[in-house]
Amino acid sequence: MRLRQENQLMEIGTARKIAAITSADDFTVKEAPDTTDELNQLGINYLDNSDFDFSKDAYINTSPAGGDIAHECFNFFRQRFIRITDAVLTDGSTALLSASNPFDASYSYPMDFFALRAGTDEIALVGTITRVSDAEATMSVSSEADITNGIVFFGDSYAESSATSLKDETHSLFTGVEDTDLNIARWDSDAGQAELGNGYDIACTLPINLATRGLDLFFSCNVKLRDTVTDTVILYAGLYDTTTGFTKFLEAANFDLEVSYTGTAGAKTYECIVVGTLNSGEKIVSDIVTVTGVADTLNADNYLQWSWEDAPRILDFALYRKDTSTGITVRVFTIYNGETRFFDRDTDGEEVTTFPEAPARREYAYAESFPFTPTAEYKRVPLRFRVPPTYDQASTTAPQILRIGCYTADERPLIIDRVMLSLTESVWNRSTRDLALIATQTPTAGNPDGNQGIGCFADGTPVIVKDSPDGVMYHLAIEKVKKGQWIWNGATFDRILRLQRKPASILYSVQLSNGIYFECSPTQKFITSRADKRGTSFGKLIEGDELLTVIDGVAETARIVKKVKVNLYENEMVNTLSLERGKLFLAGYYKGKWYNPFSWRKKHAGVVAHNAKSTDYTEIVI
Repeated sequence: MRLRQENQLMEIGTARKIAAITSADDFTVKEAPDTTDELNQLGINYLDNSDFDFSKDAYINTSPAGGDIAHECFNFFRQRFIRITDAVLTDGSTALLSASNPFDASYSYPMDFFALRAGTDEIALVGTITRVSDAEATMSVSSEADITNGIVFFGDSYAESSATSLKDETHSLFTGVEDTDLNIARWDSDAGQAELGNGYDIACTLPINLATRGLDLFFSCNVKLRDTVTDTVILYAGLYDTTTGFTKFLEAANFDLEVSYTGTAGAKTYECIVVGTLNSGEKIVSDIVTVTGVADTLNADNYLQWSWEDAPRILDFALYRKDTSTGITVRVFTIYNGETRFFDRDTDGEEVTTFPEAPARREYAYAESFPFTPTAEYKRVPLRFRVPPTYDQASTTAPQILRIGCYTADERPLIIDRVMLSLTESVWNRSTRDLALIATQTPTAGNPDGNQGIGCFADGTPVIVKDSPDGVMYHLAIEKVKKGQWIWNGATFDRILRLQRKPASILYSVQLSNGIYFECSPTQKFITSRADKRGTSFGKLIEGDELLTVIDGVAETARIVKKVKVNLYENEMVNTLSLERGKLFLAGYYKGKWYNPFSWRKKHAGVVAHNAKSTDYTEIVI
């Protein structure tokens, strides 16, 4: 079934392309959000515990062990990670200066850092820093370029330990350490969500190093306001290399070019480069290779042999050579067939004024949102980034990690939930490992979806409707109802405004003592008695608790006699309704049939379901 992305997807602008770095404003090109609201498939989520539901204890232990691991969010870790955008570096110097005074004396040094475009051939300069003053730090390596208003990231080395875990307030290491820092990321273990602030991020190791050259990746998460904000917020996500000497977001490299001369020795010197054009129109370049001792004339006996490494998504390669004695630059040839070798014998080529300039932007596996103001309702923020086509995969010998953070002037203003990393643009889905786990393990979070908890019924669940106010009552599967029909709540009818559907990774099969039964998500709310006006999420109920039901107009409570988690091998679509006046409707099977065996007509029976407002549905059907 085609999945339709929720309306909130378009409410926050997204970054769709990664750009290179010339100044703080160029770090990421932010484009307008997509105009389409359709998603055609449910992608694989590569992030375990993406709903922040499970502690480490609940995830890895069949029988809880207790202690601190019961208060650590499985698979996620927090660390100090700071970006400065006014860095000043000098070629040949180890001094790192910033007027924003980011080098606080309370931090633990040395810290990891990488400075964009400050290394050899404008790659990122990587190393450690120690503090000199709030405005100055000393780098472990010298800058290879003069940089002003540069971008530098610095922070704690990524480590997976109890101390660095994303933890809740009852962890033994929280009091006196993390409770005094109002920006440090925190786990709300009851609601199953993470709180995020400036200067810290949360990160998790990918199950495999899946990021390969040219790969598109789709990230998304649900975001809402934790407390108050005085300014807009920017959310970011990126893939990061933890290999020693390469601790930075996965970065484009100038692809390697080799040029050798064969023939009679001469006095000529040539400089050579290759420029590749990607299918997006962007260009990438090789380093300049200098060849000396070349004969005055190239021919069948005296020639240059060019060879270079291919990269994904390159449509063509243009070869340029420059005679250093005359300054004449020639575009020798353009290759379209994917060949990565060329013999330059007597090619006159086309004279050009100069070498093409290297792209002003260097690509990173990183993206950020447009600035936005979070609200009390969850909104879905999607980001798309690409692993650079010239990323040097061989340099990564340690795990790749996903880093998630925000830039804000306020103290821990964001709550995030339902993070997703996929190879396809998709609605949220649990990882394969999570889907297997929830069949046997109980989440730590009391309300697994936080206040995204909008409940639903499985396909096929009967409801009682009529087509007009004066029409005849009849039973209909919930996924087949139509806008404008009237639905029975046990006492009156209410008009249906729309049917909404979403994928569910958890369902419960429920049987009541009076013969009514159904399948629902753990967040579906039910009325437990006549005094219950707000409803109770089913995930909080146990066998023996009572639900209000109505059979042929007679209300009665019925005990839950069976509550069984359904083993789902893939997500299933579930349904809820938006109504014109109220929030209640009847749903469910009765005694396994929709009819009274002693009467010619079907029983008008069901459990009283409470319909909360939707904030996270993926398909509005009617």
